[in-house]
Amino acid sequence: MIKKLFTMTAFLVLSSAIKVSAMPARVVYSEDIESSSVELKVTKGHGLTINFTPTGETIKQVWLGDPSRFVFSLNGCSKSDSCENNKPTVLLVRQIKPISFPSVTSSGDGSTSITILTNLKQYQFKLVATSGKPSYTSLVVKSESEKPEPLSLPQQQTPVTVSANPTNNTPQILTVSRTTKPVGTSLQRNNANALAYGLLVAKQKGEIQQNSSLWKRIQTAIALLRKDKTIKESAELSGVQISLIQQLISYGKL
Repeated sequence: MIKKLFTMTAFLVLSSAIKVSAMPARVVYSEDIESSSVELKVTKGHGLTINFTPTGETIKQVWLGDPSRFVFSLNGCSKSDSCENNKPTVLLVRQIKPISFPSVTSSGDGSTSITILTNLKQYQFKLVATSGKPSYTSLVVKSESEKPEPLSLPQQQTPVTVSANPTNNTPQILTVSRTTKPVGTSLQRNNANALAYGLLVAKQKGEIQQNSSLWKRIQTAIALLRKDKTIKESAELSGVQISLIQQLISYGKL
C-alpha cells in the first residue's frame, strides 16, 4: 500500500513538472531591458519566474517599490559565503493579498517596479497584477548574441544588361525576378510573413527604425507567430502592442 501511494505521488509530481515546463515563456534580450520599459504581468495563483540562466548572471539583490501586493523568492542563496556553487539565477514573483504597511506608501493602480541587481548590471521591470489564464508564466532573459539576425530588405526586380544582339548590335535589357516581391505588389502571406513584410514597409515609411528596441521586439513577435502562437499571444510575449502588430500585418497583406 505504501509503495503504491509512493508511486502515485511520484507520478503526480512528475505530471505537475511536465505541465509547468509546458507553460508559455516570454523572451527578452538584456539590451532591450536597458533601452525600454518592460511590463510584466504576474497572474494570481500562477506567479512569474524571471530567469537569468542564459546570460550567465547571478542575482545579488532585489527590491520591490511597493511590497504590499507582491513577494519574491530566489533559487540558491545570495548572501552566504558558503553558497559559492549555488548562486541564484532565477527569481519567482507571486501575488499576495494586499497588506497595509503603516510606514510604506502603496501605488494607486496596484502596479509597482522591481529592481534586480545582478553581478553584471541592474534591471528594472514594471509589475502588473492580473488574474485569469496567464499569457506567460516565465520571463527568460537572453544575451544579445542569441538574438536572431534582422530581416533584410526585399530586393526589387533588377534590370540587367547582357551581351549585344548579334543581329542588330542592340544591347538587350532583361529583368531578373527575385524571390521576394517588392513593396506594393499583391502576394498571399500568412500572419508571420505579413508581419515581417509589414515591418519592412514601416521602415521604408520611416515609422520604425531598424535595430531599434521596437524593431527587435517585433522580430520576436514574428518568431512567435512562426511557432503557431496567436497574434494576441505574440503581442503579450514580445511586449508589442497588439494594435501595432495588426497594423503591420495589414501593411504586409496589401
